[in-house]
Amino acid sequence: MVAPKRYTPEEKQKLIEEFNASGKSLNAFCKEPGRPSYPVFTKWVKPTAENLSSPVSSEAYNPSLYAQFQQTLMPEDPRDKYIDFLEQKVVDLTAKLDELLKDNA
Repeated sequence: MVAPKRYTPEEKQKLIEEFNASGKSLNAFCKEPGRPSYPVFTKWVKPTAENLSSPVSSEAYNPSLYAQFQQTLMPEDPRDKYIDFLEQKVVDLTAKLDELLKDNA
């Protein structure tokens, strides 16, 4: 029997960053060769949202966006900061969409 791989904090952070950049679901990301199992990776990505007194409803929670948001988080008012972060994402995505539409016109 093969012993499970132990990941260093640096390896965990690198994998989380790769996941955030991938745009893939947790399940799809974890199915790739050399990735941690879904249950292991979920423990790295999701517990922070649960530990912040549910800053957003479970329906609105997106692990990838929330992980990106955490990098900008200040200790005060996480709910307000998360809403500001999401609003900025909408502005950025709208600008990208407008640019793509102009390029295809």
